[in-house]
Amino acid sequence: VNTLFMKSHSNMVQRAALGWRMSARSGPRFKEALGGPAWDYRNIIEKLQDVVSSLEQQFTPMMQAEFSVLVDVLHSPELLFPEGSDARIRCGAFMSKLI
Repeated sequence: VNTLFMKSHSNMVQRAALGWRMSARSGPRFKEALGGPAWDYRNIIEKLQDVVSSLEQQFTPMMQAEFSVLVDVLHSPELLFPEGSDARIRCGAFMSKLI
């Protein structure tokens, strides 16, 4: 604890902090090891493409179902609410105008 309050140690800490802040502002410095970059960007891109394709496979049926419902509503909006229901009485005219 005493060394933290010593002036020489304090100056050393301040210089190290200043150096760290300056290096953080200038951006990352990547060193090449064995002829290749430290970050394998191709591998990262491939993994992201795998994630996107997995999400597409999971959500394609949902998108098709939503499209099918939308087409059904556009072709026959009266089937959106059952005949005589409270929702049809309150929202039927609005939905017809909206469609």
